[in-house]
Amino acid sequence: MNPWPLAIQSGSPSSEDEKDGRFCGKEGDLCKCFGKVRYGRLFSWSGDLAVDGSVNCSAALFGDPMPMDIKICKCYPTICTTQVGICTPEPCMCATSRDPDFEWAKKTLMTGDGTKCWACERKRAATGIADNTNSSFCPTQMGRCSLKRSCKCESPSDTKRVMRTKSGEKCWTCAAVGEGRALGMDTGQRAMFWMLPLLWSFMDWPNSFWQVCDGDRALTIFVALCILGYFCQVFAPFLRLDRFFSFYAPCMKKGEFWRFFTYFMLHSDLQHLCVNLFHLMDALDLEGVPDLEVSPGVPLKCTRDGPVATICYPDVGIGWNNVVGIMATVLAFGALLGTMKNFGALVQGASSVCFGVDGALIALYGVFLGAGLDQQLKIPEFGAFFWMRIGIIAFHIVIDIVQSVCGSGKDTVGTVAHMSALVAGFCYVIIFLPPMGDGSFFGSDRLGTPRQCGATGIG
Repeated sequence: MNPWPLAIQSGSPSSEDEKDGRFCGKEGDLCKCFGKVRYGRLFSWSGDLAVDGSVNCSAALFGDPMPMDIKICKCYPTICTTQVGICTPEPCMCATSRDPDFEWAKKTLMTGDGTKCWACERKRAATGIADNTNSSFCPTQMGRCSLKRSCKCESPSDTKRVMRTKSGEKCWTCAAVGEGRALGMDTGQRAMFWMLPLLWSFMDWPNSFWQVCDGDRALTIFVALCILGYFCQVFAPFLRLDRFFSFYAPCMKKGEFWRFFTYFMLHSDLQHLCVNLFHLMDALDLEGVPDLEVSPGVPLKCTRDGPVATICYPDVGIGWNNVVGIMATVLAFGALLGTMKNFGALVQGASSVCFGVDGALIALYGVFLGAGLDQQLKIPEFGAFFWMRIGIIAFHIVIDIVQSVCGSGKDTVGTVAHMSALVAGFCYVIIFLPPMGDGSFFGSDRLGTPRQCGATGIG
């Protein structure tokens, strides 16, 4: 019987979340990885380099695939085998155990011909000890963790990870890449999954839900009014809300101008309501990006001094007051222009606001690009994010047009109202240039002041 383990190519990518690589450092940083590392940006990357621990992220080591300002390193981790008598001959790391009572521990082995290899074995999991200090940084001592989810890693080369205390509570700690697997930590990068604003509320339910509600108050109240109006229509028909809240152009002669701003609360059926709510919740970034993490240590919001994540959301939010202003503008424009062809049409629903906020978002991201702020934030793949964001908006527009065409022109009033609202939302941003973000990385409160226009070349 052969006492030596058999080395085979049994390693595999660490997860579906990391099949496109995980950011591990920018130019000049130390990239920590157990697997293969690539150097470059966008669609131009160097060849794979096997790394067992760390490597310097530089053109001198990898070669320069294409002259560009900012380059990063991506790690493609390999998972060690767990089969008895078999080991992985290339650098690898252990998977995260889904069972909180057990863990996978990495061990170094040697084959019969002297080749170094690695494997993972199952052991009983260690629990973390909660650190009750008031520090804003997560503990780095082995076995120590913080109960504050908002804690950050003091060292930019460390990775924030989650573990559990003896009582089963979640807590957070920081460790170098490849370390701490014995603590039952989770390092999966789920950035792409959480890119849709619709899903932000479910990142860390229910805490994330309340964070989104607090950060996007205007949109939250608007959605709540839509739901309240629908329930009143269904369960309290005696209130006759459709008689007093619907937009009906002839009523303007009587001075009933409130109808411009109340018809959004009424929806013909549940499907109509749900489609509009999903559309609105995909535009949460118009008001602001909440302080959430797509995975431990990876913020949803782009920050000037934060980690250079592959994709993040720049905070182009314009605040609740300007969001309310856009809503009022697009509601009025949508109702007026939508009923020009059919003066006696009865208008209901929040669709005008849905398309109005889409138009505002297109303008905001256009101004963001025109001002070169993606370069100031050093977002490595902002182009991919930008087209993904525009693609979501374009999808809603195409569906609306297709519905109108397939309806043989029966929904012309709705389509005209939606496109009018889209243009109105776009024009609101271009004309008023509302302040963008929370001031954490913009040089001025107002993007578009004469000083800033001169500096960035927009104007």
